[in-house]
Amino acid sequence: MLLSATETHQHLAKYRAQLAHMGWRQSLHWQMSRAQAQTLLLTYLAGLPAGTRLLWIGEAAPVTALVHLQIQILPLGKAVQVLGREYQEIFVDLEASGWALDALAAISGTLVAGGFLHWLYADFSDPYQQKLASWPYQDHQMRTGFLQYLAERWQFPEACIRCSPTGSYQVTLPVFTCLEQTPQAPSYREQNTCIDRLIQSIHTKAGTWVLTADRGRGKTTALALASARICQHEHTQNWRILLVAARASLIDQILASCASALDVAYVGGQHELTYQGRQLVFMAADRLQKLPADTWHLLIVDEAAALPLSVLQPWLKRIQRHWLATTVEGYEGSGRGFSVRLLPWLQRYQQTKGGVCELLSLQAPIRWQLGDPLEQQIKADFYLTQAKPARFAFATEKVHIQQLTLAERTPAKMAAMFRLLRDAHYQTTGADLRQWWDAPDIQIWVASDQQGRLLGVSVGIFEGGFATDLAQAIHLGQRRPRGHLLAQSLAYHAGMVEAATLTYLRVQRIAVRAQVRRQSVGQALIQAMHTKAMHAGCDFLGTSFAIDKEVLAFWQQVALQPVRLGIQADHASGTYSLMALQPLTPRGQVLYQALRNRYLHTLPQQLAYMMPHLDSALVAPLLYAPEVQTYHWQSYQARELYALQQGRSGWLLSYASLATWWQQVLQQGHIQGWDPHQVAAFSALFVQQHPTEQVQNQYQRLGKKALALWIKEGLTQWRQAHPCAWANMLKQVQD
Repeated sequence: MLLSATETHQHLAKYRAQLAHMGWRQSLHWQMSRAQAQTLLLTYLAGLPAGTRLLWIGEAAPVTALVHLQIQILPLGKAVQVLGREYQEIFVDLEASGWALDALAAISGTLVAGGFLHWLYADFSDPYQQKLASWPYQDHQMRTGFLQYLAERWQFPEACIRCSPTGSYQVTLPVFTCLEQTPQAPSYREQNTCIDRLIQSIHTKAGTWVLTADRGRGKTTALALASARICQHEHTQNWRILLVAARASLIDQILASCASALDVAYVGGQHELTYQGRQLVFMAADRLQKLPADTWHLLIVDEAAALPLSVLQPWLKRIQRHWLATTVEGYEGSGRGFSVRLLPWLQRYQQTKGGVCELLSLQAPIRWQLGDPLEQQIKADFYLTQAKPARFAFATEKVHIQQLTLAERTPAKMAAMFRLLRDAHYQTTGADLRQWWDAPDIQIWVASDQQGRLLGVSVGIFEGGFATDLAQAIHLGQRRPRGHLLAQSLAYHAGMVEAATLTYLRVQRIAVRAQVRRQSVGQALIQAMHTKAMHAGCDFLGTSFAIDKEVLAFWQQVALQPVRLGIQADHASGTYSLMALQPLTPRGQVLYQALRNRYLHTLPQQLAYMMPHLDSALVAPLLYAPEVQTYHWQSYQARELYALQQGRSGWLLSYASLATWWQQVLQQGHIQGWDPHQVAAFSALFVQQHPTEQVQNQYQRLGKKALALWIKEGLTQWRQAHPCAWANMLKQVQD
């Protein structure tokens, strides 16, 4: 049946009332051009109740029809600004905004019950698709595999509006069979229980409370209300509470809701709230290491899965009480990856310290009711359904490695691959999924067992090979073509113009199922990529990753050595990026050696001057240089070390010689059998140049004599383990 614009609006208004009765939300597909939709849009918007909170994503919103509404207009790229807010209607002009899946999924969580999420599109073209591929690929060279998949999923949507040639509208809406039932009101019992458990941290000297929830479950509100109750408690006088998140906007929502519960004013963007002597302060992750820890009583982290363990771990050790909250599913952070990495460490740590580690969860939605059609659609269409843990054993005796062609990137394979990568990498987003599916320069390998079950996946991308004139422009900072991370960074930041002319296969992502890790599956994937790079004539196999001790050990195990450590910490993760290469050709070997020489000579100064707060346990693997085979001494250094080992000199008088000795020990990897705490302490003292008192306190070597004895013991241990190196040093003493 064809309807006029007014009749269509009346039909939708009646259906919206049914949605509100059920406590549900619905996606509504406007399958027509903006010109065709204009009349109906104006009629629909004009008929919305005054004060309706409406979000418009895209451009050219019909503002004249919105004067009675609370309207916010944003491009899709800024959609993260609305996380934590609530809207009654959301319009997404897909022709103008494009199909950024992570942003589209995120804004769906801000829609309250009884509302429509309106998708406006005439076809499945994407004006921003070209950005998914590296230079020099153009739009016509991109595949449209994901958009074709979505077109099939959305061919016959539950709720849609189509425009006829006569200008009338055909409306399709699902029929509710349970309207006579009285839906349950949102239950806050679960949320209140979690808040009560969080408040118990007041009476515990040390502990971690972990709160997990999917979107719309009231996680942020629970943190805010619990923070307000903490501020009102009689035992929290003069408490200082540190709030941390990947984005300041997340904490702004907590502080605003907390202030509302306390009935005090809060100005957005201040990132600080004071209440009767209590203080709540937001701090970005990359500034954490500059703060003294002894003045904080509680650490609250929202979306903890978006922050690596290397950032959180030092603060979880230094502050006694922590609340960690994270989204179970979605692109804000992977709940599965969070549980695989951080939770086991937290449980072990609190067990050794005698502290509490309590897991809390919010299952029931607050903004809508169970069975919500929109939530189900977003999870299914955007691959946000969490993979179920395997209940069978995987066979790794015969691992099959296959490179997927473009035609083999089917929805089923892409879904399985994406879920595995999303669980393993907290920063994996919907944009990555689209790039892996459609970009012509992306290479994908999958590892499977004999039954064809997915064990692991790796994603690579070809980079470099720029012409000399363009390479020179990149080197001078005058050009920055899309993509080509390794080639451009090494040419510009490392100052070697030839790096842009050489070619790379960069490992962009690699993930292995938790059940089969450390069984050579990852190494098999890298070997397949190595073979591909050799056949393609690449000069390097390379990668770039957020620095982490275990990850660095893996790359060094497969013969990729660091060539550049970034100097600026990522604002979201607080970690530094590390680039690693394996040369594959003679000209690649020449550049690799130049990059390694630069890296090894500048790294000690970089660690001391630019990143003294870096975890000292990372210094040893960063400085490891298997190509260095011998020790090199100045005669005075040999004499000073000999006198120190013999007990005839103090270590402070020989500090410079000790620093040279220790850096060479780390380069040659001569620390087998050493106490890891001693290795980290010596690295802090002789490489990062930490103050003596700081090292003494951190590693419990209080007093000058205790530290001096520890240093002498280390020198003696090295002498006994490497007598040839000691003998060669003595020759210079005798000379």
